Parts: sequence; C-alpha cells; structure tokens
Amino acid sequence: MSRRALSMLAEQTLGRWAAGVGAIVLAVSGVFGGWEKAEGPPPTGPGVAIDGGTWTVTLHDARLVGELGPMKLPRKENHWLAVVATIEVKTDETRPISGVIQLPETAGIDNDEDGLTSARDVMLMRDATIISQLHPGMPEKVVFFWEREKNSPVPSELRLVVTAWEYRENSLTQGNEWFPNEDAYTVASVPVLDKRDATASASPTTGPRPTPSTTPTARPSGSTSPRPTASARPSS
Repeated sequence: MSRRALSMLAEQTLGRWAAGVGAIVLAVSGVFGGWEKAEGPPPTGPGVAIDGGTWTVTLHDARLVGELGPMKLPRKENHWLAVVATIEVKTDETRPISGVIQLPETAGIDNDEDGLTSARDVMLMRDATIISQLHPGMPEKVVFFWEREKNSPVPSELRLVVTAWEYRENSLTQGNEWFPNEDAYTVASVPVLDKRDATASASPTTGPRPTPSTTPTARPSGSTSPRPTASARPSS
C-alpha cells in the first residue's frame, strides 16, 4: 500500500485525532522548504559556510511560525522565531548543538543575562524530531527555535551569532578538551520571513482521542476479515 493510501486510511480510522509523522514532516517542509537563495551573499550572510571549529554552519534564513509538529508554544498567544541552517560536525565525536547558533539581545525574546541566548529546541528537518546533538560527517538541515512575544515588531533581518570552539589543554586536568573560542565567533545576518499564516493552515488539527470499544462485535456467518497490519560574545 502506498504512503498516501496509508495516510488516507489513518485519517478515515482516527478522524481528527493527531496526525502522523508523515503529515508533520509535510507541514514542516511546506513552511521551511524552498528558502530563497541569495545572489552573491556577503561573507556572513545566507549560503556561506561558517567555520566554527567543531562544526561548519551554513545559514539559510529565519522565519516567524506558529505551532508546528512537536514544537508546542508554552504561551499560545506567542510564536516561534525559527532559524534554518545546515550543520556538519567536523570532529570524530558526537556534539551537542543547542548553542551552535545564539541570539544577541533581540526584541521579543527572553534574553539571557550574558547577552547571548541559546535556542529552546532544535528540530531535524528530515523527520521533524527534536534533537540535542549531531553525529560527525553527517550534514543535517535543522531548525533552531526561540519563543517570541506576540506583539513584537517583525524585522526584515535577524542578527545572530555562530559560536566556535577550539581543542586545547585544560590547565586543571592537563588533558585536551573543547572550549568556547569567543574570538572566533561569527556575527551574521539572515532575512526574516513571516510564515505564521502558513503554519496555522499547515498544522494538523487535533481532536479528542477515540475511545476503544470494549464490546466485541459478532462476525457475520461465513464472512472473513483481513488480518490487520501493524500499523563569546561579539562586540555590539
């Protein structure tokens, strides 16, 4: 059975209950797919590979979106500021990525006291799952999410920081470790697209979960039923 047929069957069976992963991925792709390619981008703009020591980061754009897939808003009246990037880990070890891209003081964001704010969550584009790390040698397109207040002005560009790390000796342990290298942080700007209307229409509508029946249904005489399938901070 084709994926589309399976999706239709699930919809018929479960009605308005939570959509499957395929629908979520489709919604995510509709909102974040097809970003514009910049013609002759500046050194710190979209489409340029930025060396962060442990990783290479290529920024695409930023988008204002509503709830999407697993990304539920703690305050429903707000929206997400989502930064789309491709990241490749260059070390031999799996690396955490929540702090790869950070925001300097930004309107509408609950900014950290030190001036740089890490994303609340990071989502993997290809299957719409929330992740905390990436494996070496596997470039992945991801989305960083920050919650943003509803009445904040919509900027045309977003200023952000790509962090960098260096491998050096730890004076306490005498062993080599990865440390932030604030002198190598990169300040970049990306365009901001307002996609809140698109996410409002793309997000699956959820309803009450159907209650399984406890009353057995008699099978008509002679009938057969198919067997069910298992379904640093830079200077301002």
